[in-house]
Amino acid sequence: MVPLTPRLPPLTLLALALALVGAPVAHAQDLTSQAATSPAATSQAAGQLAQEQLPALAAREQAARARAAAATAWFEGRLDWGGAFPDLVGAPVFAAGFLDAGLAALDRAGQQRAAERVAAPPVGLAERDQARWRAAVQATLAAEDQADALRRQLLLGLRAASMRAPGLAELPGEAALRLDAARTAPEGADPAQAATAP
Repeated sequence: MVPLTPRLPPLTLLALALALVGAPVAHAQDLTSQAATSPAATSQAAGQLAQEQLPALAAREQAARARAAAATAWFEGRLDWGGAFPDLVGAPVFAAGFLDAGLAALDRAGQQRAAERVAAPPVGLAERDQARWRAAVQATLAAEDQADALRRQLLLGLRAASMRAPGLAELPGEAALRLDAARTAPEGADPAQAATAP
């Protein structure tokens, strides 16, 4: 018996199926693109930029600049330990595990900033607003780079001191006072010895 419907080659059937499936998908993507570039979508994106994204980036930048300024002041002897590093007061800052965890956190933060540097701007922004967003992102990341570089300098310095004076982690007394003493040790003196002095 001759079939009523002609048989199509398998490859032809596959191509036809893909075309039928892909057509609505492509149409939906076109509609999404048109919606993202509509005046209403552009206005909404601009509002989110002004009210949410830019203020959030500015807050991050301000906090990073404050951390960097405080760390610099401590290194220069103008600020004590508690004022410069309030989150480290009472922490086991000479313990190898604590220092390793702190350095690993800085590495993760650096990787996250690297991803942010190449991220696309939010969907729907006009070119001028895209430029504003990119400038804010770059300023924020630069400030965080500086703050984390100083933090890394601190943690590496603590690691070096603990390696030269292994007993630091077991010494009684307030670590902040010992660190301030090491920082203000006379020129030529060994900071590790200053930190371990009674």
